[in-house]
Amino acid sequence: MEKKTFRMLYLMATFSAKLFVHLVSAWDYHNESKYWVKQYPDCGGKLQSPVAIEHKLTSYKESKDLLFEGYVDIMHNVTLKNIGHTVAIEVKSEGIVSGGELDGRYIAHQVHFHWGMNDIVGSEHMLNGKRYPMEVHILHYAENYHNFQKASRQKHGLLIVAYFVATSNTYEDNEGFADIVENVKMINFKGNTHTVSSWKLEEFAPINQTCYYFYDGSLTYPPCWETVMWIVYKDPLEISKRQMNEFRTNLAERDVTSVRIMMGNNFRPLQHLNDRIIYRSCDPLKSDMTSLSWSAVLLMLCQVGIFMNNSCFWYLVPHKYRPTEC
Repeated sequence: MEKKTFRMLYLMATFSAKLFVHLVSAWDYHNESKYWVKQYPDCGGKLQSPVAIEHKLTSYKESKDLLFEGYVDIMHNVTLKNIGHTVAIEVKSEGIVSGGELDGRYIAHQVHFHWGMNDIVGSEHMLNGKRYPMEVHILHYAENYHNFQKASRQKHGLLIVAYFVATSNTYEDNEGFADIVENVKMINFKGNTHTVSSWKLEEFAPINQTCYYFYDGSLTYPPCWETVMWIVYKDPLEISKRQMNEFRTNLAERDVTSVRIMMGNNFRPLQHLNDRIIYRSCDPLKSDMTSLSWSAVLLMLCQVGIFMNNSCFWYLVPHKYRPTEC
């Protein structure tokens, strides 16, 4: 009797331990702040992503142009997969990014998405106090490490190129998103895959954009390794409301045997910057020229005392450029 009791207790303890490991390791976005760091210590590091970006607080850094190779090449038989946390696209082309502040060449590995269940949230990064309804990540690894696994544990071993995505009832369908959007309904449940006949990286990465932010950070999901160089483009891509809703209404977090929980709000909370510097590629002379010009003109007028009593003059001056006094 004692042996049977002991065996039963042993089996119960073993099952409980396995269940605990499964529940903890099966991370999700619902309990990020409570559980990720316990199972994945790097999630509590000092170089975590995403972060809030304030354009005025970024530092301009003159850099070489970014070079995108292979982004315009057509990939055939592209695999879409519902991985439970997002939609992932397996990259089968030699899409390579170099230049800028990158020390070497980075090979495209995967594309995935983060989105909200409404238009107020969704993007992982925040720009000037605003979250966009979606953010696209193109994950790359450093060519000199030969594969993603080796590169992912090395400083600057990974590169993520990120694009904000805006949506509106007035926006038309984005043709670049069409092949992906129209097929997400084929991967409703976790583990589902579907093959798209052809696609190219340029659809999600307009390589003619020049204004971006860059900083040192981490993966935004476990294991949160702090080995990522981030490039976040300033100007958003645009998709229609219909296209946005395809992501919100067709994808479930779990497999077909489980209770259906719709995928969405799959973004990590903002992390502390911890004295990191966020750089920008935009030339400040171009973005600030209007302000500088008005300031120079008004200073001259104040010094010579011209027009200061002419109320008509003030109607010609934008309010934000009017001095409080001369």
